[in-house]
Amino acid sequence: MTQVLQFRGRRNDWTAVEKFLAARHAPSTKLMYRSSVRKFEGWCSERGLSSLPAEPNTLAMFLAAEGEAGRAPSTITRHAAAIRAEHADRGYTDPATDPIIAALKQGIRRDRPKARKAKLALSKKDLGRILKALPGDMAGLRDRAILLIGFAGALRRSEIAGLKVRDIEGDVITLRRSKTDQEGDGQRVVVPALYSATLAAALVAWREAGGIADGYLFRRVRRGGHVTEEKLTPHAVGGIFKRRATAAGLDAEPLGAHSLRSGRITEEAARGASAWELMRISRHRSVRSLEAYVQL
Repeated sequence: MTQVLQFRGRRNDWTAVEKFLAARHAPSTKLMYRSSVRKFEGWCSERGLSSLPAEPNTLAMFLAAEGEAGRAPSTITRHAAAIRAEHADRGYTDPATDPIIAALKQGIRRDRPKARKAKLALSKKDLGRILKALPGDMAGLRDRAILLIGFAGALRRSEIAGLKVRDIEGDVITLRRSKTDQEGDGQRVVVPALYSATLAAALVAWREAGGIADGYLFRRVRRGGHVTEEKLTPHAVGGIFKRRATAAGLDAEPLGAHSLRSGRITEEAARGASAWELMRISRHRSVRSLEAYVQL
């Protein structure tokens, strides 16, 4: 989204403003917002309506059409947020502030209640089963390290994909940015002694075999075992988990990369960890958010 607000003064006086406006959203949020804005633009173009600036009724009809098409309430909320941000960046009045938009979103939520199905927690036993089935090739070495760090650190797939070599120091993992740290202050995850030696060995084996000295830790491996400079996406991390679970004979349907995170948290709960300890491990901000992860 390009900033075109009117300003007075020298161009370089405005550069810092543009810089910080662009930085207010995480990269993943920017991509999702861009997709939503393009969809809205296409919808308006087909109907001869203005997408920028957009009238509240135009936005309402677009969101209603998305609701009729079966889009999730969260997707519709994201569309509205993206269009709001686009108007703000361009200096136009936000159509989403009209009362009809809030009422419409409430109606869509009531009509299509959100049914969030948590991924099944992966037990330590099943993790061992997946690890045992891994091949000894380059992709197998990478995936062993991914599975172990995801479980031991209770990491999200986006956090795994974003790790760089410099983020691992001994048994401490530094997360530069995560879902609960959008400002990028950084979070430290300490791997418990129970997993640290095994994880360290897996990371060393992967890095030495792949010749990875710096940059992103987990990368795409092409046929023939060639390790590229291309980092894995969160989606790719999820795909790796699904494929490896299936190859180990597990039913991958109720499982996902989040199963690693949920599995570690559930294992700690089974050991008798307190709610405070579980919140520290999971980096959740409330007990309510934690509840879906503990599957005893």
